[in-house]
Amino acid sequence: MDEANSNTMFKGYDENLSDSENPSADDVRTVQERFTQVLSQRYPFLRLEFDCGPLDEAIVSMISPDRRPLILYIHNDRSVATHIFCERVLCTDKIASCLDENFTIWPWDRTSDINYTGLLVMLNKHCGQQIKDVISSFATDDYPLLCCLIWNEGQVKVADTIQGTTSIDDTLNRLNQVRDSSDSSVISPPPMNGRILRYP
Repeated sequence: MDEANSNTMFKGYDENLSDSENPSADDVRTVQERFTQVLSQRYPFLRLEFDCGPLDEAIVSMISPDRRPLILYIHNDRSVATHIFCERVLCTDKIASCLDENFTIWPWDRTSDINYTGLLVMLNKHCGQQIKDVISSFATDDYPLLCCLIWNEGQVKVADTIQGTTSIDDTLNRLNQVRDSSDSSVISPPPMNGRILRYP
């Protein structure tokens, strides 16, 4: 696929949150499902299993018995690196296998300002200000992002954030490091009231 075509593949795709300041669970899932459908059409060799649904539910999955780290795949079609990273990194067998075997992947397309605002609202609510600030610190051409979250000592923590300019080998090495750090992390039970303990 040439660059000209890659820049127009999402033409006509316009699935945005209806309320970016207070995203509902159904709205989030609808946006994600439409996005991943378009993404699979754009990259037929992309065989990742995405976990669509509210962010807080994805975070809770990190303290399940299999203790999978959570990766936020944050897409931005305005970045020049997006097409290259998706095609040359995410579509490769060794990266796809590593992700599917070791991680839960929560997808989000932040290309539109509405969806970006909604993402920051969800991060602040469910992960805390510090993780929201990590994501908001990246420039457009740093995308797409693989923001790797782990649950450690009762908190959601960023273990690494892999940017769209990262090579296949470096991506694989860093994913393996996140997996190892998650395996060795100290797991504390969630608070008694069942709410997620946010990053301070």
